Amino acid sequence: MWTDVAFTECDRSWIMALQEDVLAWARRHATEVQKDMTWNPGDHVDGGWWTAQKQDLPRLTARATAALDFFARYAGPESEWTRRANQLYENSGHRQSFESGVHALGDMLMEWAKQVEHGLTEMRLARQHIEIEFVATDLMSQVRKLNEDSQSHPAAAMVLAGAALEIALRSAVDAHGLNPEGKQLTISKLAQVLRSNELLSRQEMRF
Repeated sequence: MWTDVAFTECDRSWIMALQEDVLAWARRHATEVQKDMTWNPGDHVDGGWWTAQKQDLPRLTARATAALDFFARYAGPESEWTRRANQLYENSGHRQSFESGVHALGDMLMEWAKQVEHGLTEMRLARQHIEIEFVATDLMSQVRKLNEDSQSHPAAAMVLAGAALEIALRSAVDAHGLNPEGKQLTISKLAQVLRSNELLSRQEMRF
């Protein structure tokens, strides 16, 4: 429920700019990932496949790796988009050729960008920015007001600050794909996950 509130409070222009940049990259890379390949029509049985020169294969592998990393980062490591993209790459398209699997990633990128643009699927990091922005603006503003109110119970501000910390830590864990099973982790567990992946320093762990 608080994510709905966050969306009305955060900087919408920042979110839109982020989305436009990400979609532009996806479309550019979709074109890039399909370069240096030639279509082999084959016969009527197999339906054809994509081929490339041997010297171009390392370049194709690098482009495919960038595309798969993109899906994990912006669609989410457990999303259907990421699962299908990895499946196509590992299965050489529809068991046609290595190049066919790489080429298919370009089509996946274009379709993902189209879905996000039309609001049919969500860009993962945009949602997490909304959550963090909500913590930074709305919740912490409420904490300051409670601290300034002599009539409020001291514990009220502490509880709200704890909730803000949990949201921020959980969003950071989700942003880096560190809780793929979606377990309900406590604040201390969230902090430990971030620390073990060197996303929190020892000094930050003390606060």
